[in-house]
Amino acid sequence: MRRFCETEGIDNVQPVSDFRYNSFSDEYGVEITEGPLKALHSRAVFVLDGQNKIVYTELVADLSSEPDYEAALQAISTI
Repeated sequence: MRRFCETEGIDNVQPVSDFRYNSFSDEYGVEITEGPLKALHSRAVFVLDGQNKIVYTELVADLSSEPDYEAALQAISTI
């Protein structure tokens, strides 16, 4: 994820991974619980404010769909 951000010139995003522990998926309910992708994480966007309070969330219904980036950016602009 770090290499992707560097390649794309993205420097104001903190990419994270829950690959080893699954604590994020447990806490935020993003684990896929059935089907061939069971135990993977759904595609989701969370925007946090300066106090780490979640101010915007989107859980994408289908992994092949992109999140609503404009809505996420709008949420960021209000912080």
